[in-house]
Amino acid sequence: MKRLLSVLVLLVALVAGFTAIPTFANGVATVHNFNPAEGEFPEALVIDKRGNIYVSTSTNPNGRIYKFTPEGNGSIYANLPSPGAGFVLGMAFDRRENLYVAMASFDPATHGIWKVSRRDHSVSKFAALPESGLPNGLIFDKRGNLYVGDSGGGVIWRIDRHGNVSVWSADPLLVGTGSTGFPFFIGVDGIVFDEHEENLYATNFEVGEIIRFPVMEDGSAGTGEVFADGPMVQGVDGITIDDDGNLYAAANTRNAIIMVSEDGEVTTVAEGSPPFQNPSDVRFGKGDDEDTLYITNFAIFAGADAIPALLKMSVGDDDEDEEEGDDD
Repeated sequence: MKRLLSVLVLLVALVAGFTAIPTFANGVATVHNFNPAEGEFPEALVIDKRGNIYVSTSTNPNGRIYKFTPEGNGSIYANLPSPGAGFVLGMAFDRRENLYVAMASFDPATHGIWKVSRRDHSVSKFAALPESGLPNGLIFDKRGNLYVGDSGGGVIWRIDRHGNVSVWSADPLLVGTGSTGFPFFIGVDGIVFDEHEENLYATNFEVGEIIRFPVMEDGSAGTGEVFADGPMVQGVDGITIDDDGNLYAAANTRNAIIMVSEDGEVTTVAEGSPPFQNPSDVRFGKGDDEDTLYITNFAIFAGADAIPALLKMSVGDDDEDEEEGDDD
């Protein structure tokens, strides 16, 4: 852990400041720039029913969660305990829109899953997890169970409404390789269910794969299979799904956003630095904003050129809609 903390301190020390990002030719625009000098490296995001965007700032010593309106107006939503030498990572809402946050602090007092009350934004520890792991991506099922992609442990945990933890899958496909050089593996990362919760998809960051797990009738995990792999899937991080069943994922180390169709075909939606610097998570907006993909620019490996930011881009089929309208 001392090595990891030293790396993070060095990265922050290298950053003298940041400048605004314009709207780029590929349609990527900036919602908000964060301050890397204060450890504001945005890692995960989640969106509530009204379209507000919530962002975890991974190494912020205050464990800060920000809230942004679709127009980009920001405020501090909650402060978790300090992640210390670790990270504040994935987030998910339950049905009542209480916010759950993965804390990978490696300290038994704080490591695990935290709950932020919708009513008063108070924080409390919901479930403890092994400190040797790295709780990362979060997703709820329709029964109210919370699933946690543990990047360091190479497992997916399932936590019931009472905070009881069990292993949902320890498939070898979830294990990382150690290729990033951190003092822990980074295997399973982002996780998402398809529309009817027939399958759970999980990214493996270091291996560069998207794994599909069938969900059995009793809710248990079936045997995982590689759904997508190859050069375009390298460093795949956060993942989400659209109404047509296409997966969208942040290819962190490639500085790209990819789409994976229902048959596993991978295409690059947008790439390049700028605008991307280690994109780490993706989510679609709500309502009139449902064709907007929001992206966190983690920027943790960008050094003195780091511009951590919340970005957005349109991925709707506007041209097709117009053509269909002309035919009527």
